[in-house]
Amino acid sequence: MLAAARAPEAEDKSTAESWGIQDIPYELTFLQKLILALLIPRARIAVAARETTKSATVRVIHQMRLMFHQLSRRMVHEGRLPDAELIFFLTFEEIGHLLRTRSPELVLKAQRRKGIHAKLDMDRYPAILVGVPKPIERTRNPIEGDFEIKGSPMSQGVTEGKARVAATFEEAHLIQKGEILVTTATDTGWTPYFPLLAGVVTEIGGPLSHGAVVAREYGLPCVVGIEGITSMLNTGDYIQLDGNTGVIRKISPPTAEDD
Repeated sequence: MLAAARAPEAEDKSTAESWGIQDIPYELTFLQKLILALLIPRARIAVAARETTKSATVRVIHQMRLMFHQLSRRMVHEGRLPDAELIFFLTFEEIGHLLRTRSPELVLKAQRRKGIHAKLDMDRYPAILVGVPKPIERTRNPIEGDFEIKGSPMSQGVTEGKARVAATFEEAHLIQKGEILVTTATDTGWTPYFPLLAGVVTEIGGPLSHGAVVAREYGLPCVVGIEGITSMLNTGDYIQLDGNTGVIRKISPPTAEDD
């Protein structure tokens, strides 16, 4: 829901890190407190360990990509492929067949797949599909002036700062320290950038989505489920992210007089 925005005082983002049994808003028995005191630290460790498997998978896949890059360069040198990137649009069996036969049909198939992939990579689809999937028309309509919009809070804390709108991972390298990431969704590739961030906002996600889990581990305010937020904001817009209520506010940046 959009409305005129009035920003409350920002809170320390370490709130999420200090959350404990005392913050549960109802009465607990002594046994319940004892069980939670044992479970909460272990749960935090388990959530971090969950990311370890993903990180190991990323490292293995990276080594495989390096191997295939080297193989593709050799195939280009031998005249088996016109473009080294085409190797990533062939199956293992097709690569082996191409090494044995120099099949032009496989090269054409890889080129067609590359063209289809480029188009599909640009398309976005509704969360719920009925019938034949139809992509959503992508238009950027940044909202002028102050406004607020509500999503689902996933990590507590309130922070303010400049937005970094990065609709795709290819824009992640532009992130500057202290910015609030505004993106479609994150995966393990984004993890190294989280120490730079002041907060995270995604269009897609839930309690166990990558962005929400890692934001909690770093004590970053996080709000998810705001469809179209990457179109509403521009990089450099000054926003307030409230991870307690799920509200995002576009506000005026502080001035020297405010300090």
